Amino acid sequence: MNIAEQIDDARRRFGAQQRVRGFAIDDTDLGESIAGFPVVCRIREVSEHARDIGAKVIFALYRPDVMRERVALLATYGLLPEIFTSFVHPHAYLARSASIGRGTVVFAHASLMKGVTVGDFCILNSQVIIEHDARVGSSCFLAAGACLGADVALGHGVFVGMEAVLRPGIAVGDFAFVNMGAVVTRDVERGEQVRQDGSRRAH
Repeated sequence: MNIAEQIDDARRRFGAQQRVRGFAIDDTDLGESIAGFPVVCRIREVSEHARDIGAKVIFALYRPDVMRERVALLATYGLLPEIFTSFVHPHAYLARSASIGRGTVVFAHASLMKGVTVGDFCILNSQVIIEHDARVGSSCFLAAGACLGADVALGHGVFVGMEAVLRPGIAVGDFAFVNMGAVVTRDVERGEQVRQDGSRRAH
C-alpha cells in the first residue's frame, strides 16, 4: 500500500511516468481493492496479466518474522526478470555512482551516497540513509530512518528496523534482523537478531 501511494504521489505531484494499475493478491479476504487501488489478479496470474496490459511488477511482501519464507515464495512464482520494474521517488537522492537492482523501491527522502550498491527486490523507506560505498544485498527491507554507515555490507534478506544505526564497516549476514532503534557496532551473523538494547539471539 505504501509503495502504491509513493508511486501515485510521484505521478500526481511530479509528473512521473509510472502509475499503479493495481495489486496482485492471493488473499481474497482483502477484498477487491486496497487503499483505493483495485485487486487486478492473483499472484500466479501476474505474468499473463502484465503481458496483456503492458505492465511491470514490484514485489513488496516483506515482514521481519518471515523474510526467508517471502524470499522463497518469490522464487516459486517463476517470474521472468524483465517483468519487474524499480521505482525511485523524485524526492529521493541517489548519487550518480549509486546503483539499484531490478524490483527495488526507494521512497521519498531516502539518500544513497557515492558508490552505494543495492541488489534486487529491496525496499528503502523514507529517511533511510546509506553512506558511501555501502553494499546492500537483494530482498532487503530498510524501515524508515535506518542509517547504514560507510562500507557497511548487508547480506540478502536482511531486515533493518526503524531508526536503527549500523556503524561503518560492519558486515551483516543473510536474513539477519536488526530491531528498531538498535545501534550496531560489530558484525552480525547470518540469521542473528540484534535487539534494541544490543543483545543478540538466533532469529
